[in-house]
Amino acid sequence: MIARPLFISPHLDDVALSCGGFVAQRAAVGDRPVVATVFTRKPGRAVPLSPIARSWHLAWGGGDVWRRRQQEDRAACKILGAKPVWLDYPDAIYRPRPEEFHQWHATDTLLSKKLARELVALWTHYDGPTVYLPLAAWGDSGTHIDHRICSGMGTTLRKAGAEVWFYEDIPYAIHGRDRAEIDPRLSPRVIDVTQELDARLSASACYGSQLESIFSGLGPLREVIQRYAGALLPGGYGERFWGRRPAGINCASRQ
Repeated sequence: MIARPLFISPHLDDVALSCGGFVAQRAAVGDRPVVATVFTRKPGRAVPLSPIARSWHLAWGGGDVWRRRQQEDRAACKILGAKPVWLDYPDAIYRPRPEEFHQWHATDTLLSKKLARELVALWTHYDGPTVYLPLAAWGDSGTHIDHRICSGMGTTLRKAGAEVWFYEDIPYAIHGRDRAEIDPRLSPRVIDVTQELDARLSASACYGSQLESIFSGLGPLREVIQRYAGALLPGGYGERFWGRRPAGINCASRQ
């Protein structure tokens, strides 16, 4: 992995929850990480919210949901030492589709083509950094469509010349680890983030509007993340990334 990483987050919370330790680690050595969140468009007032969107807004605390979520993201990125960038795409709950958010819809194809062009332009703007995408390998019936769309950008970015790695996206990695469908061309690498785990936990805790729905049935945020990260690196805490490396390599390292 090389310096100046670009982390692609489907929603305002995914990178901090999933690999915030590595973000903080890169920031500590001066790499100026960028966290670009894709689905951040505030829903317009002209079109009424669907019932499912209204229910999610209520779960997120009501009121000006997006202003609060952006404030959460700013606070989290400040803790991690990252620059937040917000792209202008609507979350799945605001797009025309069935209320099942794990299934591909015709409109997702057009959105993906536009996003691919924008991510290549963003990668070029930041001088060709290493790009980190969500792995989204936890089964079509269990992974949010927005994560699958972002994960699918790997092919386009590689063709443009980017080095691409995939982070294990929380909470889907926890829910679906027993049915992971990981591309056999990818090999794992575990990064030692023991020293940065507190930063990851503190940044994750900033997303107060999201935590109840994300960790429902799993347990308290701190305990869940510590347990998962501890299982990846005995005696410490790790974050696992998947990339095209020689088969069979799985090493714990600090960058």
